Amino acid sequence: MTLSPLVAESPAALSLNEVYLQVLRRSEQDEIRKEDLAVAQARYRQSLSSYYPEIFLFGRKSFYDKYDEDDDSQLETLLRQQQSQSSNTTSTSSGSGFRSIDPYQAGVGFRWPIFSGFQTYYESRARDAEISSAALNRQRYRQLLYRDVGEVYFQILEYKKTVQILKEEQQALRARIGELARRVRIGRSSQGELLAAQSEYSNSRVELERVQGLMRISTELLAFLMNASADSIVLAEPGPLPGQRQLTTYLEKVENRTDLKAAMKTLEAEKARLNSEKGGHYPEANVEGSYYMSQKPDFGRDWGITLSIEIPLFEGGNTYYAVRQYEALVRRSKLELQALRRSASYEVRSAYTDYVNALSRLALMRQSVEISRSTYYVQMRDYRLGIVSNLEVLNALRNFHMARRELVRLEMLTRINEIRLHVAAGMQAEIPSAPDDLDNAAEDPETEAVESEPDNSDASSADSASSPSEVSPETGGEP
Repeated sequence: MTLSPLVAESPAALSLNEVYLQVLRRSEQDEIRKEDLAVAQARYRQSLSSYYPEIFLFGRKSFYDKYDEDDDSQLETLLRQQQSQSSNTTSTSSGSGFRSIDPYQAGVGFRWPIFSGFQTYYESRARDAEISSAALNRQRYRQLLYRDVGEVYFQILEYKKTVQILKEEQQALRARIGELARRVRIGRSSQGELLAAQSEYSNSRVELERVQGLMRISTELLAFLMNASADSIVLAEPGPLPGQRQLTTYLEKVENRTDLKAAMKTLEAEKARLNSEKGGHYPEANVEGSYYMSQKPDFGRDWGITLSIEIPLFEGGNTYYAVRQYEALVRRSKLELQALRRSASYEVRSAYTDYVNALSRLALMRQSVEISRSTYYVQMRDYRLGIVSNLEVLNALRNFHMARRELVRLEMLTRINEIRLHVAAGMQAEIPSAPDDLDNAAEDPETEAVESEPDNSDASSADSASSPSEVSPETGGEP
């Protein structure tokens, strides 16, 4: 029985979306933004803790300095004697002339701020807005990452197709050199014509090495992003280009850009903190309670509750200047949002212009490739008839393959510009979602809150890419 030789399986070709998802899974920056979101969620939970009372165990023991009976008044001496007699906590040291009193208390207590000028309420709203902002910033980072990966992806495909065109050009030049060598032997062509073809061939080899070097560099970059071996990366051919849309279609989507929404949430957080600082001008009300499990001296009290109200009168301008600070922060956030809106509109218009221009140039270049192809064939025919020179044939060959390379470049540039336009308009639907994407609240922070805000109805709890036709490879041989 003969064993069939083992054939190594070639790696599967990866589409742009598959490459992007692999890069996203290896992205430390995306994980950093995930932790930023976790920090924002923890801070929101922390702000909610102010709505609930604090419960604690306590133990207190007091130490007093010695006092001299000779220097004390008669009334104070009498009061201390009565206190010591009722509690049996006074010890007399003969000959020393002083008493030491060391009372202690132990028990369970609670502290509950029932009103603080709505500071807790607005602080929790600010923290909630920060959660949405962090989730939206993470989505925007993913959009920009998709754009960067797409640029590298199509750049590699451009280099790959350019290498193939250069190899076909060299094949055509080798055939041309062979024909000229035969014609030189029989005296129908000069030695200079043969040397000119050989020089063109050498220049093509130099260009091939340059493009291959660029392709290896871009492949290594993509391998670094994917955390994979460069030799294992095989890219699939892109799909067809979508039809051209109107500019208004993209401009209408600008307001839904995640970075704009994040800026709106940041403004909302600054406004909430401004209201929180304004609450420092209002009174504060707190309830404190204690249950004594042991106390010395024993006054016969098991528990006690204290209601305290504090009205701020003067704090050295602390609250006033804190309010001024956040008023400035709110104005700055409004200006940043306004600037981001203008910048987003410009980015969409600029990307749309580049995309439309690339599409127009791509259509014209297809015609140019067909014309240069026909020109090359005609020059080859006329050369054999003795009508044109060898230099004209070489020029036609060079122009034909240069047109093919430019067609490939424009095709990939059009696809890159398409991605840039989608990212500039914030078109999330064009970008694949990661399998381990954020929860529903993070995916759509505008419509669903991450955490439900406490009910503030009670005063006591309210505060607490059609595809271009491929140019058939030409060997450059006999037309």
